[in-house]
Amino acid sequence: MLDDKLRHELTRKGVVVTMARSEWRRPRTITGVAEGDADGLDLGLAILMEGVYTRNLSFGGAVYSWPGRFLSRLDPTDLAELLDF
Repeated sequence: MLDDKLRHELTRKGVVVTMARSEWRRPRTITGVAEGDADGLDLGLAILMEGVYTRNLSFGGAVYSWPGRFLSRLDPTDLAELLDF
């Protein structure tokens, strides 16, 4: 990740693909620039990683997001019965 949440780089030997988005949460535009001998896989991965919520791909991010992911699977009526409302 570069200096902010709006620009990211995918790099490998001899290739740099820089992606930029207009806004962090709901971008209206996503643009990219490839430097070096980029192929379709480089571009495809850069686009995929820019469009996917990647926090869960790291251990720390997975631990951080686990409570919300767990609670989002619960049905509110089951939760009310569990808490005896």
